[in-house]
Amino acid sequence: MHTHAHKPKLAIFYVITTIIIFFSVELVGQAIAIFLRLPFPTSNHEALVEPDFELGYEFKKSTLIKNLEPKLEINSLGFRGPTPILGVVNSTLFVGDSVTMGKSVSVEKTFPILLEGFNAGVDGYGTHQQYLKLKLQEYP
Repeated sequence: MHTHAHKPKLAIFYVITTIIIFFSVELVGQAIAIFLRLPFPTSNHEALVEPDFELGYEFKKSTLIKNLEPKLEINSLGFRGPTPILGVVNSTLFVGDSVTMGKSVSVEKTFPILLEGFNAGVDGYGTHQQYLKLKLQEYP
């Protein structure tokens, strides 16, 4: 009978321990990544990215890097290409990583622009970062 009384306490202990371990590993991983500059896949030009607590990094808004080929221009929302104006005709926002961003081609040749949409691709972002970026972003 005493063993049944301890099961809920033991389950709560395991849940709390798991949460603490998860957050500890996450915080240590983020700290190491920032210290070693690991989360900056585009850091071949440090003027293009800046650290961000929730996303790891993000593009500096309203930035133009001319000495890269092709040149990279980041709009006022922190994405490549024209600034999206949501709610107008053809206001499709394409979310993704370096493929969507089209880092190695001119902005006119990226598939979001060719499909008459807006490019919200960020080099190196995973699905969770893409979701957070859209959730945290303030749109005009």
